Amino acid sequence: MEDLLVPLLIFGAPERHRDEITERLLPAAVPGSAGQRLAFAAVLAQQQISNREGAELMMLKEAAARFANEKDLAANAPTLHRIYAGLPKAIQETIEFHTDSPVQKQERERDRKRREAVEAALTDQTMKEQTTKEQAAKEPTLGRKA
Repeated sequence: MEDLLVPLLIFGAPERHRDEITERLLPAAVPGSAGQRLAFAAVLAQQQISNREGAELMMLKEAAARFANEKDLAANAPTLHRIYAGLPKAIQETIEFHTDSPVQKQERERDRKRREAVEAALTDQTMKEQTTKEQAAKEPTLGRKA
């Protein structure tokens, strides 16, 4: 009966949880002494913590772009601010507040290109008009003596 308990726990869980359950059970299934299994569990735990911290940092950086500063983050997103406050100062300095999202950056770049194209077209049109006026002024007019 015990042999069926582990597969039942793993395959009875929702699919999105199966990998995590298997990973957490893995140290208990590794052959070796209790000390070896404990060392293996410690390495896996360290890896899981590192992965979680990386994901938290990525979420924090994406969210911080929408806040003016640390005080704004604390006032409007206290959970994210607790994560921010727990980071070392060196990592906190890499987080940029009040920046644009990738979509906003693309829109701003597209608008800049449009403005440049319009300015270039207006400059070109103005130069053509000036050239036409200069040529018209240089040409002798019919019926008048120069």
